[in-house]
Amino acid sequence: MSQPNPSHQQYPLPPIVINNSSSASSSARSGGGYCHGHHYRHQSVAVHVFLFLLTAGIGNAVYAVMIHNENRRNGYR
Repeated sequence: MSQPNPSHQQYPLPPIVINNSSSASSSARSGGGYCHGHHYRHQSVAVHVFLFLLTAGIGNAVYAVMIHNENRRNGYR
């Protein structure tokens, strides 16, 4: 009989643990696993009004560009 090749040793598989204790609300809050923790950020109307009153519209443009760039960085177009 031939002896087993030591390079082909079979190791036991690690145990698989499935955690099903998450609630529906936490699943929805995390994006359901579809966007990997990154959330699409919407622009706030209240922030735009506040920036318009303080910066005469220039802050609005900066805020809009910041949110747009963050969404693009996270994979949204």
